[in-house]
Amino acid sequence: MNHPLISINLVVYNGESFIRFCLDSVFRQSYSNIEVNVYDNASTDQSLQIVLSEYPRCHIFRGEKNIGMWPGQESLFRSSKGEYVMAISVDVILDPYCIEQAVSVFNLDSGIGAVQSKTKQWRLEKGKPVFTEIIDTIGFRLTRARRLINEGHGELDDGRYNVRKIIFGTEGACPIFRREALVSATVEGNFADPDYFWYGDDFDLAWRLTLFGWRQMYDPGVVAYHQRSTTTEVASTFGDHFRRLGIRKKIPLAKRRLDWSNTRFTIIKNDYMINLVRDLPYILIREFIVFLYTLFFEPQILFEGARFLRLLPRMLHRRRLVMSNARVTSEYIRSFFIKATL
Repeated sequence: MNHPLISINLVVYNGESFIRFCLDSVFRQSYSNIEVNVYDNASTDQSLQIVLSEYPRCHIFRGEKNIGMWPGQESLFRSSKGEYVMAISVDVILDPYCIEQAVSVFNLDSGIGAVQSKTKQWRLEKGKPVFTEIIDTIGFRLTRARRLINEGHGELDDGRYNVRKIIFGTEGACPIFRREALVSATVEGNFADPDYFWYGDDFDLAWRLTLFGWRQMYDPGVVAYHQRSTTTEVASTFGDHFRRLGIRKKIPLAKRRLDWSNTRFTIIKNDYMINLVRDLPYILIREFIVFLYTLFFEPQILFEGARFLRLLPRMLHRRRLVMSNARVTSEYIRSFFIKATL
């Protein structure tokens, strides 16, 4: 078996509650040929001090301000040396065989650009992690209405997701990339859009990798655990959406605004026009429902429209760059879309 160097890149901002669990799991991997890089986003808690004092094997990079998760990953990527790169969040705990299994998946085919773990949920109880059999994600899917879904989210791991398969895209908690794929996915020198900052960077990158011809593979033997601070189950009915209003209110307004705009920027930059036209009725119905929901329950998000219009010409320019490098057909992309839901 090939044993290339793996760069495990952790970006942290005020993660003192989780960072020991995360890094302990990294250094307990059965796969030993790793380098661990940590970018501290100007944390105001003890995150940086914990790494400095307790994890001497880490290569530490310090930011002067919080630049966001994926810009931090971009910075670490430029300094890392691995043939494969894991972009890990501080609230993730890896199974001991996670990296070893991921490398075996990459070894199957040089066209595999990213590997998605079977990511389950964990929670903190009395200062200790409790691991569950509830799935957090097995990767991204899209509906014909262009609703982004974490497949499997909130479902019991009962065996239905025990088959390796090609997916639309890897989710951002702990994706593992082939370095060559990230390099090929750069647009204007970045694989993470510098205008996104906080939300949707992983969705944008995942779509672009598929568009550029890289296969993204979900493998059930690659296991990780994610402590998701927002939703733990999928909203599939109107009632579910209303019950989640309280949870939504706990998410910072700035992030909810970026959720709205960056999701639409990702569609604008990466979607084939023919697919947009074919699915336009589904898209318009969903956008109308989202508008009504926002108007009545989160009207502050409507102010994001000004930023959206300001950045739109820039996104259209990036669309031209992205589409000039597309390597798959519109039908191939369309094969990942599922029946429209709210």
